[in-house]
Amino acid sequence: MNLSKRLLALASFIDIGDRLADIGTDHGYLPIFLANRGNNYIVAADLNKGPYETALKNVQKMGLSRKIDVRLGDGLSVLKPGEVDTAIIAGMGGATIVDILNGQPLIVQGLKKLVLQPMTDEDILRKWLMTNGWVIDDEELVQEDDKIYTVIMARRGAGFRLKEEEILYGPVLLARKHPLLKEKLEKELEHRKRIMAQIKRQGSIQAREQSEKMSAEIKRLEEVLECLLNAKPL
Repeated sequence: MNLSKRLLALASFIDIGDRLADIGTDHGYLPIFLANRGNNYIVAADLNKGPYETALKNVQKMGLSRKIDVRLGDGLSVLKPGEVDTAIIAGMGGATIVDILNGQPLIVQGLKKLVLQPMTDEDILRKWLMTNGWVIDDEELVQEDDKIYTVIMARRGAGFRLKEEEILYGPVLLARKHPLLKEKLEKELEHRKRIMAQIKRQGSIQAREQSEKMSAEIKRLEEVLECLLNAKPL
């Protein structure tokens, strides 16, 4: 089975011995790939009946029902405490991922590894990891068409502290000066400049307050980009 670059990036953080859950499995492509690669205990879960039924059919068609248990349910609620040691939660907003993790503390307590792919609000997710006993062990950026996706792998650990820039843009990505990070931040900068132009046309008191906040975000992005371009420390 040929996976997208995004799903391959998620798979790269999974070890053969991991007992894992793929939350929001959609068609079940990632669990099928991992089962064929050698993972023997996988829970593939989706909240919606359509994707659940599609994943179930795909798993049965591939003859992998002994390795992959497809379940219908909300987030981590489909799991029993200690059933898996690794959770993949991908293709959702960072705040939604945090809600899923907060929703089942007993399940999360039994996890050793998280593989996360937030579509938005990366800072909210990294801050949650930092304050809830997780260490960001690795990060990756992958590009599909004109989109750049962030993948975060975290393990249990204490004393993990991040600077503001690391929370926003990723400690590992910044440390490695990931080749896609510059392009990603340039896109974010252009997006904020467009928003800034719209805000300035409004002229209200609220718009001025928003303008000050946006100016600070633009300045921070420009400073980080300068450091990346000139190999300066943050």
